[in-house]
Amino acid sequence: MEFLIKEETDAVLADILNATKEDGIWAVDPHYLSIMVLNVLWTMVGGERFDHNDAKILENLRLNEQFAKIVGHDNIYNAYPFLKRWFPKLVHHDEHLKVHQGIQNWLKVAYLHN
Repeated sequence: MEFLIKEETDAVLADILNATKEDGIWAVDPHYLSIMVLNVLWTMVGGERFDHNDAKILENLRLNEQFAKIVGHDNIYNAYPFLKRWFPKLVHHDEHLKVHQGIQNWLKVAYLHN
């Protein structure tokens, strides 16, 4: 695991150095750091490391961000789960199911790819 983290850190540092060659400034992009974490975790679980611009890892990141937004603290059915049956549109339950299905599909495709 230590090797995987070091490998990913080296790749990130190389990207940062390349990005700062022109003006010496690197704007911190939280998505980029999230990709680094996802890469380490997926390498441990799935045995594959993604390029930071790979469409697969970017899609996974998008789905995870959507999931966090939909089931975040501002969603009332976290406190009252029965509302998802009574008022599914109000609590965005259909969106939650779509994102959940997207994550499952991503995992199936990524796993079968290995």
